[in-house]
Amino acid sequence: MVTRNKTPGYKVTVLSDVSKRRTGRGANQRTPWLWPGHFPLAALGVLHGDPGLGKSMVTTDLAARVTKGMAWPDKSKMPAGGGVLFLAAEDSPEEIAARCGAAGADLTKIFQLNEVSGDVPSLPRDIPIIADLIREHNIKFVVIDPIMVFLGVHAGSDQAVRGAVAPLAKMALDTGASVLMVRHLTKGGGKNAKQAGGGSMGLIGQCRFGYLVGPDPDKPKRRIVACTKMNVASEP
Repeated sequence: MVTRNKTPGYKVTVLSDVSKRRTGRGANQRTPWLWPGHFPLAALGVLHGDPGLGKSMVTTDLAARVTKGMAWPDKSKMPAGGGVLFLAAEDSPEEIAARCGAAGADLTKIFQLNEVSGDVPSLPRDIPIIADLIREHNIKFVVIDPIMVFLGVHAGSDQAVRGAVAPLAKMALDTGASVLMVRHLTKGGGKNAKQAGGGSMGLIGQCRFGYLVGPDPDKPKRRIVACTKMNVASEP
């Protein structure tokens, strides 16, 4: 139930009603999944990694699976296949098409937002446009690579970053899409993976899930994708 004051512009949810809907069903059963246990729908996440370690290959592999409804790497079934939207500053549409095609994607379901009014898309300014594309093309997976290029605020300001990214998280919730921001690691690195990404901690703070791509210490040519944050379920 939602109650509204006579003054327009805000809403209040009665939390007892929310609690009743969850009673006896388990906290995680209400979480909609793109990849069960790994990538929640209606949520914002981040993928960290140094340049050249294969972050783009990870995202294109995931994109291909979404467009074809293919099984995930752990053999789990795709509960919600659909379209994919890229905001990619470092790769041309031709490069993304080649990668996704090699991964077996249905390219008719993959879209790239290149510019808005002659400029690079900017967040949070162009979130309404992204939301419209999600709804128009049944987008289930959005990749923003790298996020720092598209932030229309100072990346080092925690307050500014949170102000820009919070509307993106709300858009994910409103549209039901899984939104993944790609971020490079800082040059200095660090022992804490959550703090190793470039820019403000406000970025990871707004995310419901996070992953890190890195080389396997035993086999340097192999890559490991490890979970660094999962707020909606147990870490996979």
